[in-house]
Amino acid sequence: GEHHFRPPNVPPLEILAAMTYFYGGGTSWTAPLDAALGWVDRSLPKADIILVTDGECDVPDAWAAAFKARRRALGAQVYGVCIGSFREAMDVVADEVICVSSIEDAAERLMDLD
Repeated sequence: GEHHFRPPNVPPLEILAAMTYFYGGGTSWTAPLDAALGWVDRSLPKADIILVTDGECDVPDAWAAAFKARRRALGAQVYGVCIGSFREAMDVVADEVICVSSIEDAAERLMDLD
């Protein structure tokens, strides 16, 4: 399912649980990012969106341009966490990107924030 977190006190273990949830395979960034922007638009303007993925995904240029315009209009920031080495693909949709070698590496970095 979807995971929504309300700042300012989001426990790192809740974020880790969301990061390790298996959604059934296949990689699509457009559907979850559209859904996230819809949620931001309805509930929490200027929210941060975090896209965590272990799969590269091609997004249509027209969709990417429309997505960027809509998220800017909403004041949303998008942060990408790629598990692997496909930073260039993530740069298309995210304002900032970090790449980690494994979910364990991501968890370790997350726990350092607590």
